[in-house]
Amino acid sequence: MLSLDSRNFHGWGYRSRVVEEVEKLSWKVNSSHSSMTESEFNYTTKMIESNLSNFSAWHRRSKLIPRLLDERNANHAERKDFLNKELEIIQRALWADPDSKDQSLWFYHQYLISNFEAAPNANKFVPDLSMNDKAEYVKTQVEDLQEMLEGAETCKWIYQRLLDLSLMGKKLIGQWPVQSSLVEGWIANVTKLDPLRKGRWHDLQLELAP
Repeated sequence: MLSLDSRNFHGWGYRSRVVEEVEKLSWKVNSSHSSMTESEFNYTTKMIESNLSNFSAWHRRSKLIPRLLDERNANHAERKDFLNKELEIIQRALWADPDSKDQSLWFYHQYLISNFEAAPNANKFVPDLSMNDKAEYVKTQVEDLQEMLEGAETCKWIYQRLLDLSLMGKKLIGQWPVQSSLVEGWIANVTKLDPLRKGRWHDLQLELAP
């Protein structure tokens, strides 16, 4: 099914269920755990490389990562290195078409940057990042997105992510990672591009207020 329609949500759900049942059967027959996590993760890589807009593949990848790292018994350094590589992958994908309205790439980017949040959350797969590390990650991401914004001023997702990261940075270090005038400008621009959620951007402006 996925060879015919690689983004089919139901196809990915069915595949996930089949893999789960195969693993259970293997446990019953061999009395040992036979995980397919590595091969499934590699499969998401293959499908993403063939179609960057494959939301289902990105989603499946995000669900596999915590289990993948646990099964590898990954330590902090290995988890951090894994995060860096995934950030590189998504950055290359976003740079391929910075003005893209493709939500799937931004969904995965959001998943990755959740590791930088000050408060604990269920999506973190590098839970022991120091506050300084998180702040440095936020700074780097903001700089990359500011560069990406040049020539892609009509992409609301870039503004939204810049605002997400600005708020994240403020919670980490007590101040915005950029000049307040830039933040105000991003809010003004995203409000024009996404007027249906004007209330949300207004609330964000209040939250970002000094």
